[in-house]
Amino acid sequence: MDEDNRIEETEGPRSRPITDLSHVEARGFFLKGENYSRIQLPRYFHFDDLLDEVAGIIGKEPLTGEEPLTPRLTVRDCDGVNYILMGNKNGEYAWRPMSLVHPVLYVSLVDALTKPDNWEKALKAFERFRVNLHLECMSMPVESLTKQQNTAEQISRWWQDIEQKSIVLALDYNFMFRTDITDCYPSIYTHSISWALH
Repeated sequence: MDEDNRIEETEGPRSRPITDLSHVEARGFFLKGENYSRIQLPRYFHFDDLLDEVAGIIGKEPLTGEEPLTPRLTVRDCDGVNYILMGNKNGEYAWRPMSLVHPVLYVSLVDALTKPDNWEKALKAFERFRVNLHLECMSMPVESLTKQQNTAEQISRWWQDIEQKSIVLALDYNFMFRTDITDCYPSIYTHSISWALH
């Protein structure tokens, strides 16, 4: 959705989850610079032009792994091409590696995910996940329907669905259990994503 077409503050919904988007809308969402990375970077970092140029160069076909990136380097040899930043949460001792995915790989992944058949499979998987009414995904990316950026609406939704809902639930429950997985990002077995979707 163009920023010029975003609605002003109204009583209607302020955002919509990406699972409400068509495959074309989802591709546009993912290829916006503000959605490429959620890492807090200085304001002068803009990724829109870079993503547009990469998308224009590689077209809408995902990489097969055989494409040459340089005379001696193919996509299959791409371990270590992402840019790693180290982040610290709350000024404590756990440092987390955060990656800026190589733009060529990112655009190729977006193209593969948002092909009509693949996007439909992903949406059906999320429908299956919603069967258990005791579990809710609160980290689903959202598209802003206001003049706010998507990240601002994501935080607002988090505040409404988690913080405010916790206050309401406190009327019925005496205890709350909170947990965090230490250094979970580098320990995720990536094949489990494919298993969950298929």
